[in-house]
Amino acid sequence: MNTTTLSVPHSRNGKQSNIPIVIDYLDDKKKSDTAIVLTHGASGDYSTGYLPLLARVLAERGYTVVRCTLVTTVINVRINAMKAVLAYLFNDQEEKAVDPAVATLRSSTSRVYIGGHSFGARVIVSIGDELKDDTESPNAKKSAGSNVKSDNSASVDEAFKNKIHGIITFSYPLHPPGKPSELRDQILFDLPEATKLLMISGTKDPFGELPLMTKTQNKIKCSLTAVRIAKAGHSLSTGKSKKTAKDTGRTQEETIYYWMAQRIEEWIKKADEGVPGEKRKRNSQKIFELIEVAVANDTFKITRA
Repeated sequence: MNTTTLSVPHSRNGKQSNIPIVIDYLDDKKKSDTAIVLTHGASGDYSTGYLPLLARVLAERGYTVVRCTLVTTVINVRINAMKAVLAYLFNDQEEKAVDPAVATLRSSTSRVYIGGHSFGARVIVSIGDELKDDTESPNAKKSAGSNVKSDNSASVDEAFKNKIHGIITFSYPLHPPGKPSELRDQILFDLPEATKLLMISGTKDPFGELPLMTKTQNKIKCSLTAVRIAKAGHSLSTGKSKKTAKDTGRTQEETIYYWMAQRIEEWIKKADEGVPGEKRKRNSQKIFELIEVAVANDTFKITRA
């Protein structure tokens, strides 16, 4: 597997503020046509938590995986920084000199999935709100998330807009811990009806009490696959045990993250049934899954219901 680290040119308030990214991909003559872009939560960077492991496993499965570090906690600023990353990587009309890995991304990628953890999930959902097209009903909202006001006119670049094929949220922060009345639900409701959305969260996440999360997800108008990991918290970990499975050598935490990569791949294959660039279709189907990890005979067994 190859790894390329570079900086995306970006300016903020007239000052250069380049964005660090890392690209993981297989050294394969057959270039992947599907890329996954991931970002972290309010703190940390592209090496935080499960992101490196998840990226490596997805790359080993044939996807090009990009992780980016977005340091600001001002949501509108971070949204625009994420847009800058997407434009730089996937606008094949861009004329700036680029790294060979970026040149390959621009020429070979027809499908892009964007994902974020916690605060990063709010960012990518806000970007998803802008993917309006003519599949929208006349009464659909035209704003990019009614509770997020942009501080400039930056919008999703038309040159790569149709490449964005789906959205993945990890531990979406529906509300602050202990404050279930302060819901951050409107940007989820504002997602276009043709959006393909995968939400992965833990049943013990203090940022998303399960009854409220379920109620909110049932109101989302786009296609949704909601995966709940039993006993997992905001980090999606079910514990800090270092015990390893006899068959795989992985800890319980690593077992979950490997399974997450497998479930993401399964979801992407289903989402990829459409033709790249074609008009997206409305689909309000909802799938709810509960994932449990059991220990038996020194192995970790994952069950899905």
